[in-house]
Amino acid sequence: MRSHAPVRSCLLILSLLLTGCADPTPIILSAQYQPPAAGADPAAHAPACRVKLGEITDKRSDTESMGSISGRVVRAADSTAWLRSGLESLGRDGGITLVKAGDPDLVLSADLLKAYVMSVTTAKSANVVLSVHTSRRGVSAPDQVYRGTDEGPNWIAGDDEAQGALNRALSQALVQVRGDLLKQCAEGP
Repeated sequence: MRSHAPVRSCLLILSLLLTGCADPTPIILSAQYQPPAAGADPAAHAPACRVKLGEITDKRSDTESMGSISGRVVRAADSTAWLRSGLESLGRDGGITLVKAGDPDLVLSADLLKAYVMSVTTAKSANVVLSVHTSRRGVSAPDQVYRGTDEGPNWIAGDDEAQGALNRALSQALVQVRGDLLKQCAEGP
């Protein structure tokens, strides 16, 4: 009967070596969302939907925790500012104009419900879930929940890798938010 002890010993040593190589310093995310490159938007030629950003909150129990990647803790410098900058990017491609005063078509408020990145062996996954509230002239529409995900290889568990994955996940959610805002504006008062 052959013993599997040498194989187990090698696997244990390899595991310890890989764990020892992990960078223990936490990843601190930027409070600034970086959107993907802008594309041509057919809504850019339509009358602009005037949107005012209202309250943006992080409803998670730990507003700094953004998961971990290869044993490195991921922390948010300011998750609310990150979400706000993401929502502000809705006005960059046309069709939506963000306003601070006056009589907007819609007022948008949002809650961050989930935002994390995690890794399993050589893969990573980032998830962002938002609850968005809109109102038109004081009349609220039903709250909508939007989810964005990003999955890909975990290369080196670097700062940019974690930030990029979360930005791409937020970008997916924002595409859905944008579509619904344009639809609400097109429906009129």
